[in-house]
Amino acid sequence: MSRVFLPEPNARYGLFDAGDYGEIVYVSRERLNPFDIEYCTEQLVSGLADFDPEHDFICITGSTNTVAVVLAYVTAVFAAPIQLLLFDARESVYRVRVFDPKGMKDAPSISTEARSSSQG
Repeated sequence: MSRVFLPEPNARYGLFDAGDYGEIVYVSRERLNPFDIEYCTEQLVSGLADFDPEHDFICITGSTNTVAVVLAYVTAVFAAPIQLLLFDARESVYRVRVFDPKGMKDAPSISTEARSSSQG
């Protein structure tokens, strides 16, 4: 089953919809301070230790500074496209985007086929 990794707790958006994409996993149980880069990196390393870019998602929530650090980290560590969930406030839904070295894409998620086959 896919998992949805959240960088930090954020009650601003209804995360129950993010759960449609997999089990919710918090990278950190507290707000990350991107200005304390050593601590932030420790939290990312431990919280994303078993992240699988082929099946899992990173839900982009939190401060823009935190999101920047998270994206910098996953770009440096994983040599594969990363599936992101971005909240569309107009439609009140999460949208899948694939982040790779060539840029963001509107694309079906890598694990869409696997999720479809497991549901039906």
